[in-house]
Amino acid sequence: MYRANLLGPDFHVEHGVEMTDDELKMLRDTGGIVSSSVLGEFTYPKPSIHVKARELGVVAGIGLDVPVSFSPDFFEIVRAGNLVMYVLPEYAKLAEKYDSTMVLDFATRVGAQAARCADDRGTITVGKYADLILLRTDRMGFALFGSTLADSVLHFANTVDVDSVWVRGVAKKRNGKLLGVDWPKLRKSVMEAGTRIRKDYATIKLV
Repeated sequence: MYRANLLGPDFHVEHGVEMTDDELKMLRDTGGIVSSSVLGEFTYPKPSIHVKARELGVVAGIGLDVPVSFSPDFFEIVRAGNLVMYVLPEYAKLAEKYDSTMVLDFATRVGAQAARCADDRGTITVGKYADLILLRTDRMGFALFGSTLADSVLHFANTVDVDSVWVRGVAKKRNGKLLGVDWPKLRKSVMEAGTRIRKDYATIKLV
């Protein structure tokens, strides 16, 4: 594909755990991107490649596939992105110079680059959307460990610590509560959808 000029900035590799250094350099030179599904890739013969890709100059984000099998809690995904770096001695060596801030960078700035939306999000910068998450740090176990706030966020934060959320400057959650969500109505809608889907599924005849 490289020789045929088929690689380019629209080429996005999912997983890519078997990629060689030369292949990653081809991706780098043509503007391609790697996405590592770090939780699922723990079960692969080779671990996630995001750190190696980043070292070679490839934009590499971390994310999730198969959310019905793995936790959709993105804090857990970020932790997995950190832990998987130590599966192979080669990657563990690269990880020696990484601190918690650099790992969180995969989930924010580089994540926006990997999703090709870094022009307007991913960092707190003038001119970008005010997409912000505010965490509480007073829960037992959150801020009592770790030498920095980034350490505490990486190793101990989870969804219950999300106090407030703004999307493009509009508050969607404040003081731990979602705004504008009718939970009884939403629950009823979900239950109705589940009943309808199960009924439709029962009509399928597999040959």
